[in-house]
Amino acid sequence: MKQYGVLVVDDSSFMRRSISLIIEKDPQFFIIGIARNGLDAIEKIQRLKPDVVTMDVEMPEMDGTSALKEIMKITPVPVVMLSNHTEDGTSTAIEALELGAVDFFLKSSLVGEEAKDETIKDFLSKLKVIANSCKVQKMKKMQKLL
Repeated sequence: MKQYGVLVVDDSSFMRRSISLIIEKDPQFFIIGIARNGLDAIEKIQRLKPDVVTMDVEMPEMDGTSALKEIMKITPVPVVMLSNHTEDGTSTAIEALELGAVDFFLKSSLVGEEAKDETIKDFLSKLKVIANSCKVQKMKKMQKLL
């Protein structure tokens, strides 16, 4: 069974823990690390090489959108934006997708009173597809080099 490392980026320790617990419900995922802001995320992505990143939009020091721009320039990796500002069709969600995010989810649909098992299963399923497609692309690039 393939396992995928996930970096969880959020300024709230409660949200980092909650998101980590959700992700770890699936045995194919493990939390490779956590980051508290965009600057921390950039450094940890370079060092830890996660298969996928979940990232909050609003954070101190460097927000998720600014971090996403830098990540895509320096060390491209699949990023799923998690925020209460990334509802389908919002300008924040559209900007994140334009900058390279592969998907977005509302935090409130995953954590809290509004969270539903079906939404969590959908989130984990999408994370798996994203992480797996990234691994396949990396393998194809490596094969071309050989």
